Formats: sequence, C-alpha cells, structure tokens
Amino acid sequence: MKKIIVLLCALCLCSFANVQAQGQLLKQGVKQMAITALMTQLQSNPKLSKFATLFQAAQVAGLLGSQKSPLTLLAPSNSAIDAAFSKDQLQNLLKPESKSMLGDLVKNHLISGAMSAANLGGTSSSTNLLGKALNIAKLAGGALSIGGANVTDTDIKTSDGSMIQVIDKVLTTN
Repeated sequence: MKKIIVLLCALCLCSFANVQAQGQLLKQGVKQMAITALMTQLQSNPKLSKFATLFQAAQVAGLLGSQKSPLTLLAPSNSAIDAAFSKDQLQNLLKPESKSMLGDLVKNHLISGAMSAANLGGTSSSTNLLGKALNIAKLAGGALSIGGANVTDTDIKTSDGSMIQVIDKVLTTN
C-alpha cells in the first residue's frame, strides 16, 4: 500500500512539473509570436531595415522576461539610425560583447501594450520596457513627438496585435 501511495505521489509531482513546463512554453510562445510579428513588419518595410537588423541581433525574446504581448515598437527609420550612428558604431553594436547595450537600446523603443497614435496622443507620457518615462507631446496638425522624436508613420499593425510607430530619431538610453 505504501508503494502505491509513493507511486501516486510521484505521478502527481511529475504531472505538476509537466503542467508548469507547458505553461512556460506557452508564455515563451506568446512572446516569440510578438517578436516574430514585429520582426516580419520591420523586415517588410524598407524604411526600417537598419532597425530590423538591430532588433534581430538583440535577440529580443530573451530580453523580455515576463513581458506579455502585444507591444508598441517606436521604430527609428533608416535615416534616424544613420543620423545617430556611424557605420563603425553600428558594426560595434552588432558584436557579441555589445549585446547588453544593444538590448537596452531596443527595450528603450518598446512599450507594453498596443498603443495607437490616438492612444499615445491622449497621454503626456508612457513608460518603456527600461522603466523610463517617455514624454509625449501633440504637435501642430495633430503630429506626435515621443521622447523628443517625431512620429512619421503611425499605426503599423502586426499579426499579433502589436503596433509600430515609426520615429525620426533614435531614443537614447541616457
């Protein structure tokens, strides 16, 4: 009888561990969907190819921790990347030893939740995934400025419900 009870307890523990493992896989799958959806949109937009390279190199899924989908990505245009970094600086960001710095750069451009331009325009600030408040201002003609960068293309939706807002400046982590 004791052997049966021990066996049943062992089976229960194994089942519990399996459920926990499946839950973790599900969470990772949801995060990966958000990253894949954002990456697909970045790669399909010629204005965002340089940020797409940085985003992919940062291995964002590993950076997000318990962060849930959907997300809002404030994606700097190619001209914004060119204005912020020399070719050498970009190459250095892509090196393995710069992974932490690159990760912070990308997280500085991510906001939890899908935020349309209208949603963003209705608030005075939003917090990025680094915990930094980004000031939001409505400009003449209804344009938006976020963290000092002007939003040039709005509300690019992804397949998972995330949102991309294209900006004309790289948001610094300082």
